[in-house]
Amino acid sequence: MSPKITEERREDKRQLILQAAQKVFGRVGYRAATMKDVVEESGLSRGGVYLYFGSTEEMLHAILDQIDERDERFFEQAIAGGGAAWQAIEQLLGQMGASEVEDSLTIALMEYYLDKGRNEEKRRVQEKRYERVVAFVSAFLNKGVERGEFQPLLPVDTIARMIVSVSEGVHIDSLIIGTGPLKVSEQAAGFSMMLHHLLQVKNREEE
Repeated sequence: MSPKITEERREDKRQLILQAAQKVFGRVGYRAATMKDVVEESGLSRGGVYLYFGSTEEMLHAILDQIDERDERFFEQAIAGGGAAWQAIEQLLGQMGASEVEDSLTIALMEYYLDKGRNEEKRRVQEKRYERVVAFVSAFLNKGVERGEFQPLLPVDTIARMIVSVSEGVHIDSLIIGTGPLKVSEQAAGFSMMLHHLLQVKNREEE
């Protein structure tokens, strides 16, 4: 068996475990989720699961890493593509609010961070995630500046933090009270107008 096939099979099994963990988190929450639950959901042996993850906390972190990597790829593809940077921002704002796929995971995540145990360690983990997301949003905005599409009125880092914080805040609030009462589409439109001004977006027709 070639090393490539072996690695592919390992990754397939790892993904199977993470998918099972996400289903468990969605069904019972983070605090109530156990390794036994994930083992049963995955259909693998106990040893097979523990070979990849030693706790549900490790699984949660791995799932979050995948979400961050997906978001990073979105911006990397937007940078590499020939489309206008502002169009990518509008697409991102159109996705504000809770998604059916990730809403239960967000609730599990809130349980994890609101738990009183190891608060400082958890704060550092979340801060690291936040800074990572800000970094790739900043890189994207800077590319827009290099292309002459943006002439920001505030530092790019500040605008990137606004985008991340507002998006996360709307997502969490929409889980609690729903996208309807929150008027997500109206908020997204308003935030878009504000960003358009702060970035001083230049239409390509003006070039």
